[in-house]
Amino acid sequence: MIALPGGIRELRRRIRAIEGTKQLTQAMKMIATARLGAARQRITAASAYASAVRIVLADLAAAGETPRALASLLAAREVRRDLYVVFASDRGLCGSFNHNLVHLALGAMDDHPGASHCVLPVGRRGLRYFRRLGVELLKGYTSVGDDIPYSLARAIASEVCQLYSSGQVDAVAAVYGEFVNPLVQRPRLLRLLPLSPGQWGEDSDPGRAWPRNETPKRLYSYEPNPAAVIDRLMPRFIAAQIYWAAVQSKASEHGARVTAMETATENADDMLHRLTLSLHRARQTRITTELAEIVSGAVD
Repeated sequence: MIALPGGIRELRRRIRAIEGTKQLTQAMKMIATARLGAARQRITAASAYASAVRIVLADLAAAGETPRALASLLAAREVRRDLYVVFASDRGLCGSFNHNLVHLALGAMDDHPGASHCVLPVGRRGLRYFRRLGVELLKGYTSVGDDIPYSLARAIASEVCQLYSSGQVDAVAAVYGEFVNPLVQRPRLLRLLPLSPGQWGEDSDPGRAWPRNETPKRLYSYEPNPAAVIDRLMPRFIAAQIYWAAVQSKASEHGARVTAMETATENADDMLHRLTLSLHRARQTRITTELAEIVSGAVD
């Protein structure tokens, strides 16, 4: 049993404090559950858009045209410096969500021991983690909110494409939380750059619309030519990939927070039960002692 100094008064104080904490965790769980529902709807919408862009790109690749203006984005080279876009959270109280993302990013960095690494953090918690670890940081994005704007994905896509095209980085990957269900969130790494025709996101599944290795039929005709269209479409594809990872990570954050607050509420219930038992026993002991003293005084 719990033994606390101060006796009954201290036990009552602890019970009141834990009851207040329990009300807070219950409220936070309800809020996170509501936000999770909205985040899952955004995943559905983002998947549909990413799927449509993927279909067009696969069709363009099947045409056999090689893009020219964006050839620098498609050519793989020796990795001397890599960039990781990490989608963490702005707030805490979401279990090990942020820690798992950071751990995955650091593990990916270890795969290129001879290269230098930099991180573009999205979310205040990721920014703090990597700053404390001494990792090179690029411009970060914090206070993004729950309704992630597509303009954010476009801005990140434009920045990483410019860094890759100019040779400042040799590989770009996104680190995000894959939402499976409110109880399961998996840290994932999505390779963004470089890409090659016919392998649009072959190592990932965002918005996939056909089975792997299945070549889609020609669906469209393009003007002025497929190469010109793919030059314009490629940045949209990268932005769609980034946005998909962002909304997945946001849903994972809310799912992790729902689980964490539910666990905290259950722990509060358990502590209240044990403290209440201790309070009852302390009161019983006091009453028994007082009765014994009364009886002893009467006998004397």
